Amino acid sequence: MRDKFIAVQFSIHAIAFLLLALSHVVFAQGHGLSFHSYEKVQNERTSLFFPSAFELSKNQDILLRFDLKFKPNQVSYYGYVFRIILDDQFNIDLICDDFSNQNKMFSMVVGNQQHVLKLPHSAPGLYGWLPVQVKISPQWDALEIKINGVVQTVRFNYKGKGQAKLCFGSNNIAGFSTTDVPPMSVRNLRVLDKGELVSRWLLAESQGHDVSDSLGRINGVTDNPNWIRALHSRWQRVADIKLGPASSVAFDKTNERVIYVSDTALYIVDLATNSVQRIVYSSGPLGLQHGNQSMYLSETNSLYNFLPDESVLNVFDFEKRSWTRTFKTREKTAFWHSNKFYSPRDSAIYVLGGYGYYMYKGGLMKGSLQTAQFDTVFTVNPVYSPRYLSGVGTTSEGAYIFGGFGSQSGKQGLNPHHYYDMLYFDFATRRMRKLWELPRSTEEFVLANSMWIDTLQQHFYALTYPKNIFDSAIQLVRGSLSGGALTPLADSIPFLFQDINSYADLYFAAKNEQLIAVTLYDDGTETSAQVYSLYFPPMTAASAAPVDRSYPIGLLAGILALLGLSLWGVRKKQQPPILSQPLDNDVVKQPVNRVYLFGNFQVLDREGSDITKEFTPVLKQLFLFIALQTILNRSGASSERLYELLWSDKDLKSARNNLLVNIGKLKNVLAALDNIHLSKDTGYWRLQFDEHRQVDLSDFWHIRFTPENRIEQMLTLSAFLERGPFLMDLDFEWMDEAKGLVASKVADSYATFLKEFPILTFTDTHLIIAKRIGHYDLMNEDAMMVRCFILSQMGSHQEAKQAYESFAVEYQKLYDEEYGTPFKKIIARY
Repeated sequence: MRDKFIAVQFSIHAIAFLLLALSHVVFAQGHGLSFHSYEKVQNERTSLFFPSAFELSKNQDILLRFDLKFKPNQVSYYGYVFRIILDDQFNIDLICDDFSNQNKMFSMVVGNQQHVLKLPHSAPGLYGWLPVQVKISPQWDALEIKINGVVQTVRFNYKGKGQAKLCFGSNNIAGFSTTDVPPMSVRNLRVLDKGELVSRWLLAESQGHDVSDSLGRINGVTDNPNWIRALHSRWQRVADIKLGPASSVAFDKTNERVIYVSDTALYIVDLATNSVQRIVYSSGPLGLQHGNQSMYLSETNSLYNFLPDESVLNVFDFEKRSWTRTFKTREKTAFWHSNKFYSPRDSAIYVLGGYGYYMYKGGLMKGSLQTAQFDTVFTVNPVYSPRYLSGVGTTSEGAYIFGGFGSQSGKQGLNPHHYYDMLYFDFATRRMRKLWELPRSTEEFVLANSMWIDTLQQHFYALTYPKNIFDSAIQLVRGSLSGGALTPLADSIPFLFQDINSYADLYFAAKNEQLIAVTLYDDGTETSAQVYSLYFPPMTAASAAPVDRSYPIGLLAGILALLGLSLWGVRKKQQPPILSQPLDNDVVKQPVNRVYLFGNFQVLDREGSDITKEFTPVLKQLFLFIALQTILNRSGASSERLYELLWSDKDLKSARNNLLVNIGKLKNVLAALDNIHLSKDTGYWRLQFDEHRQVDLSDFWHIRFTPENRIEQMLTLSAFLERGPFLMDLDFEWMDEAKGLVASKVADSYATFLKEFPILTFTDTHLIIAKRIGHYDLMNEDAMMVRCFILSQMGSHQEAKQAYESFAVEYQKLYDEEYGTPFKKIIARY
């Protein structure tokens, strides 16, 4: 037993840093309906309408519940949250009067009577999701509205039949029409009759304009929908502006504005309102030179522009609408695509690298805000090879520099190549060091000028694109600051890349909870500039064109294979079914014939290509329902249950035809995989596949625990959780049972493991498992406590504190109250 323990410990030490490098936090993905408001003309604003939502009677209470969220920093918040129209003659309205930073005011209008409800404007989280409940009690002649815990009760004296139409936002009901729509979002709409749930509309993304009742009772319709789930996976173009040549761009993160600097004027895109403001310079043309860069610093509330060749900072005065100086005429810059970042430690703007005159630059310059002059920090550095087209992101302590294109000598003609290393520049010591490096990829890429660093989760987000294609596309990726594979997210952004004529950048708008991408293309006579937004956290987009990222897939496969081989090699007893076959082939080949249900749903064909996009929404539900019924229940899925699930609105003949047509389509998709197919031998639709390593849920579900192999089996179980929660990108109600079964197995197995093996016995093992459990379930308190305690014992106090604070933040969001167990108590617990 001792030899076995030592071997397991050795394996863990050998690969722990790789496993931990793959860890990335899974966020609760968004759903709901966002309403187009005053940024659109009247007929393009959003409406949500239920022609027969419920019916009142004297002896019952009707409860209407939903979650409501407002977009921050809007010019106007006035509009109808909802209107209830009884018998086409009587109105019950919830109107938002104001939801600015100073006021949080609603009106409840019953007939012609107005009743004001105010929220405390200083309460935290008011721009998050607010629970709303409307209670109509005809027997008590009362109507109660509750918003985020604040209650207003009014008299309700209506004697009609009480047949209710329900509309959110805009509507065209005769006598009650309105186009006043507040900038809001709605989700999880429910109707309860006598306390019993009778209708539920999740408001996840739907096809067309129909809004389905998940209980199969009443459907609604929406016009001009703006589905939140899509906003997390599809970039939305916010602005498209034509500027003069040599224009540059900056981001004001305090006021959340994208600022384009042209030669004669500023163009300011306000992300809260999607409006564009033009400010013409009173000082005349700036004399912009190609290769100039702009930067807005919230620390000084100032906009800066500079040309690295001239080594002077130029400052814009917003009151006078003028710059401090104009540029001298020069031929070309020597610092195309140099990186810029700000250090709060010494109040300085730094400029790194660049390209010009057939040379890649490897130097660093520092521009003082006090003197407005640049000085050289270094011209060469043993860690930083000369390059351009890198991405840079900053924290309060330092700057991360990732990738780029250049050469060791700096000469364009001497072996230029792509870099995939992550470097770190420490603001305190002004030293640079290498953190890690990705393996070379056959699908080469460079990066947009800036990255965004999520310090809480220790992630970075970057925009990548190929360097050698003109009509190109930008892809968002996420990576861990500690290294490991990159994860492609969202769909792509069209991008015209012609080296020095093109530019791209990435920002984060915290108040609006959006990632912002900007692109510029200068054809010599004008600059075409675009702004795109993506809701945070970003999701993968199965419908988007696939982006080849063979290097992260190969790295992930290699790491998992190394773990499997290490554990397989030290076992002396009978192995559990999941690891009964060695994984050495995966070290040299990327996965093939695989179906992944943990994390984002993903299917890889016999060539290893991602074919997830081939699964339409209907095919995806059909496949997953059959797969879950096969794996978890063993019986498979009946045709009748599939009719009910997917075609409940059709008669039996139509439902049968739809099923047969879509089964045929699904079989065609599955034909791209070996040894995975559908069958109906037992009278039920079943998924036939190899027992091992083809469908991850099957391998996970068949792990059988025994006391003597508990540690290895927990490592095996937790390895599945690296990809994230089970079916994390899908939220159909019929999946709840399956998700509950998986969650129970994880929680029960972990609780038993902690009971059998005290933390001090296997420190490294506990840490790996706790991180994986926490990755799968952000709110697993045991995993958080174990992680904090062990990290603290290892001396990693800052990492332990970050793990605790991350949990506390999510706890506050979920329960709307502070987490009660102090950090000091946790690290002293054991």
